Amino acid sequence: MLRHARKKGFVSVLALVLLALLATLSVSYAVLTDGAMLQASNLNSIQAAQTQAESGLEYFNYQLTRCSLPAGATGQELLDAVAADLSSRMNGTPNMNGATIEYDGTRIVIPAIIPGREVSGATRSGRRDSSGR
Repeated sequence: MLRHARKKGFVSVLALVLLALLATLSVSYAVLTDGAMLQASNLNSIQAAQTQAESGLEYFNYQLTRCSLPAGATGQELLDAVAADLSSRMNGTPNMNGATIEYDGTRIVIPAIIPGREVSGATRSGRRDSSGR
């Protein structure tokens, strides 16, 4: 009879060990799955940002190729002509989202455009406000 009781005790201990092992495996699986989901979400965000950046560059490249420039213009005249042409064609369009292209005589400032959002943290000219945002 003592022998039979020992076998029952052994089976109970073995069942508890297997239960602990399965619980550990299930927690490990849950943690790994959560990490994989986070990694997939981050990759999706990166790809979306890259696609938007490439799209913006292609759009601006298209706008630059449409500039009508005076023949023989060089240096400052060329910069003035490009700034005037870009400003006249792009300012006020839905793509600019309320921002404007600025030209100070030495550089052309194209504001950052975030699709689906109004200009935030920037003035209508595309420059940052006094708070630095």
